[in-house]
Amino acid sequence: MKKIVCLGTSHTYGGANERNYTFEEGWPGQLSKYLKDNGVDNYVYNGGESSFSSFFYPTKIINFYNEYKPDMFVIEVPDTDKVDIEISSAITGHYIQKHGGRNKEPYHPIYARQRVLTQDWERGEQYNWPNRKSISKGEAVDFYHGADTTVKIKEFFKGETGRAVQEFYESASLGDHERDNVKKKFNELYTALGRNDDNFKAMLAYCYFHSVFIDQSDFEISCYLANLMNIINTLKMLNVKFCLHSHVNRHHWLDHFIWKETYQPIIDKPDYWMAGKMDWSVKKWAYKKAESKGGNVDEEIKKMHSDKVHFHPWVYTMLVDEVFGPEILKKLK
Repeated sequence: MKKIVCLGTSHTYGGANERNYTFEEGWPGQLSKYLKDNGVDNYVYNGGESSFSSFFYPTKIINFYNEYKPDMFVIEVPDTDKVDIEISSAITGHYIQKHGGRNKEPYHPIYARQRVLTQDWERGEQYNWPNRKSISKGEAVDFYHGADTTVKIKEFFKGETGRAVQEFYESASLGDHERDNVKKKFNELYTALGRNDDNFKAMLAYCYFHSVFIDQSDFEISCYLANLMNIINTLKMLNVKFCLHSHVNRHHWLDHFIWKETYQPIIDKPDYWMAGKMDWSVKKWAYKKAESKGGNVDEEIKKMHSDKVHFHPWVYTMLVDEVFGPEILKKLK
């Protein structure tokens, strides 16, 4: 039997609005079915975690490897669109190791922090560690401005702005459901800070500064690429097969000089990436599917989405049948 661990963001976790997808509806479950239908006995672990950055992925990989001894990892690598925040246990006096998360179950290196879903069971809980959150840059900007998406950001700054801010105000894509989730995240962090208003304002200013002024800086790109290399080296160190992919397009930093001069020869290898291309993404694939319909592309893309950012299960069926399934089948042999 081939054991496969799938890691990623909400697109791997699976769901839309307030409903979580079943194991069979998400792409990890559909990948499992595809492999079985093609003669590969397998067991898939969906370790996706919504709204989380890549910076804990080396830790996740090691923990999942120690727990399940998988034959392969299939990893949706997040982009640079998250701001990581953790309030130190040295300040809060709240240590996850003492009680294993919000439900005070025995500590476990995986289940104390997140959910894992398989065809047979579900363990752990999403957002199980209230001291740590990942906030998208768009969420940080929206929360900071009090959800006033009518602000003309260039006038506000009296000049040029970063990509995250410009794209957010062009799309204004956060709805009430997303904003409610953001409020819950910030409220837990507010509690971790002892509900101290001054401390909370300092944290919020940090989130905003990172989202607006650090966005796409040399520092951010270097940190992200170094961590991507950490992910690859961790997988190679464990001598386990792997396939990486992205949900979003990376065009905003693939032309960066730090990428081209330093990291591209090491990271951009066909054996590492879905479809053999680092710049392949699920969004690009979906756009081409919409184009092939021959009608209004925006309308076709809208039909594929179950909410503003996630896809319907039937889209994942096409994705697995056309790309994920054949690629993983080839790598497993």
